[in-house]
Amino acid sequence: MMFDTIIANPPYQDGKDSNFYMEFIRLSKRVVKDDGGIVFVVPNRFCMKSSGVSNLLNEFQLNYVLWNASPHFPDVGTFIGAYVATNKADPDNTKVPVDFGSFKRDINFETETLPPKPINNELKISIIEKYFKHPTKCDIVKKDEDGFFICRQWKSYVPEDGSRSGVVFNTVDQDKDDGRFYKVIGDTDNFISFVSRSKLMRFIAINFASGMNVAPIIQRTIPDIGFQDAMTDQQIYDVFGLNEEEISYIDRCLTKGSKE
Repeated sequence: MMFDTIIANPPYQDGKDSNFYMEFIRLSKRVVKDDGGIVFVVPNRFCMKSSGVSNLLNEFQLNYVLWNASPHFPDVGTFIGAYVATNKADPDNTKVPVDFGSFKRDINFETETLPPKPINNELKISIIEKYFKHPTKCDIVKKDEDGFFICRQWKSYVPEDGSRSGVVFNTVDQDKDDGRFYKVIGDTDNFISFVSRSKLMRFIAINFASGMNVAPIIQRTIPDIGFQDAMTDQQIYDVFGLNEEEISYIDRCLTKGSKE
């Protein structure tokens, strides 16, 4: 039997399988008619390129996305979103209308990466876009290729200046095997300072940490900004082309007690 429309809020998890809901998305592709409609309420990992749901969604034509549906489900701890889609053969998701609650914006679901969390300010999106668009990334190498190790788990960080605590890349546990090795051209101390102490990277960590494990997309895309010389936060901002409004927003986000 084929269906004209499927509307679903499927079970999200089955035992240890936290991606159980994806089976229902796959099933909908098989049982909804061509040009049929699909409406799903599911965990929002829509723009995490390392998540399977991101790839699945791009098999449909996305017509509308409600980024944060969690207020409608106050007893559910998972961050939830909703989407309306059409089962089309050749979808184009380069300009999908997204309702973020406090603003609306078109998002390229085929290329953009956004955190699986509420987004209440467009500045957050513009900063993240500039971060991921940096043209060079640190190469990931094998253990025996003299790379610098970063653990797969975030490390808790409480700044001495009293600003917002959170997590940062763990560059301390060099004896662990659970992580990746990076080719660092330049001074490793400058690399450590950038990934674990710079304001920009603390901002990225705060936004993308949804557990203790670093998401694969974040592991694969650490920017290579050149580590021959130590850089101030302002110099790092200049590398990424951040404007004064974006810099001020990062400062607000890193203020102790901030809910940004």
